[in-house]
Amino acid sequence: MISVIVPVYRAEAYLEHCLRSITEQTYRDLEILLVDDGSPDRCPAICEAWAQRDPRITVYHQHNSGGGQARNTALDAARGEYIAFVDSDDYLAPQMLEFLLGLMEDDIDLVECGYVTTSDDSARFDALEAPCHSGCCSGREAMREHILDRRFRQIIWNKLYRRQVIGEVRFPQGTAIDDEFWTYRVIANARKLKWSDKALYAYRQQPDS
Repeated sequence: MISVIVPVYRAEAYLEHCLRSITEQTYRDLEILLVDDGSPDRCPAICEAWAQRDPRITVYHQHNSGGGQARNTALDAARGEYIAFVDSDDYLAPQMLEFLLGLMEDDIDLVECGYVTTSDDSARFDALEAPCHSGCCSGREAMREHILDRRFRQIIWNKLYRRQVIGEVRFPQGTAIDDEFWTYRVIANARKLKWSDKALYAYRQQPDS
């Protein structure tokens, strides 16, 4: 099972599209953890409505504490063998999770795919049958790529993590940016990592991002 973690805050205009892209994944064995971070708009109601429609969805509500605490809440509750993160204004290609899971092997702890930057709901993803570049590396090699900001960058949402490689690593609280202080610690725990440049995640840029 893959645990998909979505912190939710002021994403009313985009949340429906985000959740549709997750629930319609070709890989079906998911638990979807939505953490309402005290969102002042209709996001809490949208989350609850989706939980009524899909039994794989669980909703948590908390006082506004930031994205780091929201992700920590879900990590503490997650039951999946693998973990994925999605931002509530972004969305996925239908085959993204199935593709990433296919990259996992017995000694691989973390995999990542490419992404596209978009401002709307019509991002163009790479076809699964299209050629792409991919590779495998050790944790030390991945850390070098991370430091050079080439691959395995600090962004958390284009990756699939084996649950054990995260372990007790948690996000900092009360910071405007939290992934930068989390990703390198998880990479340091990994035995091997695999990457593909096939773009399957839509990273939305919008005024309230």
